[in-house]
Amino acid sequence: AARAMEAKGFVSERCELNRQIKADNALLRILRDTVEKITVAFESTAAGIAAALEVARERIIISTYGIRHIINQQNKLFPSIERRIKLKQQYDDVRKSIRTKTKERKKLQAEKKALSPLHVKRHLELASSIAGLTEEIEELRSEKKRILARAKCDDDKEMKVFAAKLDQSKRDYNALIERKTALTTERQDGITQYEDVYVRIQSGDEEAVKAERQRLRTESESRISETVSKIYGDRFDSKLLSDATKETDLDLAFDHRAAEHRERLHTLNRNTYRSQHTKEDPVL
Repeated sequence: AARAMEAKGFVSERCELNRQIKADNALLRILRDTVEKITVAFESTAAGIAAALEVARERIIISTYGIRHIINQQNKLFPSIERRIKLKQQYDDVRKSIRTKTKERKKLQAEKKALSPLHVKRHLELASSIAGLTEEIEELRSEKKRILARAKCDDDKEMKVFAAKLDQSKRDYNALIERKTALTTERQDGITQYEDVYVRIQSGDEEAVKAERQRLRTESESRISETVSKIYGDRFDSKLLSDATKETDLDLAFDHRAAEHRERLHTLNRNTYRSQHTKEDPVL
């Protein structure tokens, strides 16, 4: 049974989900540590503010990458899980119909057996009903075999294992939703923290802060790449990180040319982000 389940992809899926959960937990620990780093880095000087802003940006990019990674994982897993849920439901419906019709047939057979031979008309009616039920039961049994074949199960015993593995897959999928929610919260907190630091730039220090951030940027982005690649290993996706970086810089309105423009863009990007990434996930 174990080999059969492995052939159906359950083992590899479970391993993949375990790796995702471990990566997400590691990511959340790092993001929470980053909050302390921002506090340590912050000073009311151009250099201190620049350092704090870069660390805050790192927090947002890393959480954005984590969210995007989970979304990709969900997109891969959901169709497979949904298909198996439908198969299991079809299997349960057919089994229920077989039990119901078998019970009904037994009742008619018992009535026919106890009926006096003198009631010829009723005997014929019962015989016809029993034959019809027998035909329906056989059709349902054939349908059950087809469902088992689609589920790559040889018998009812293997379907029980199939159902148990499916329940585990659903629990793991729902755990992904919880981690996505946690990372989304981290991201939003990071944006708030970034803005809190940014508004403390003293008048006349804007160019100094910008120059210092540019000086720190290469080291900062190397640190982001190293952190994420270490967590995700061979599943690290450089394009996904690039997309997360672009999304973050857009959301932060990186140029900060005018307060009005910044506020308008923040509102626009937040609404867009929420519509793309915070839509309600189907709970399995």
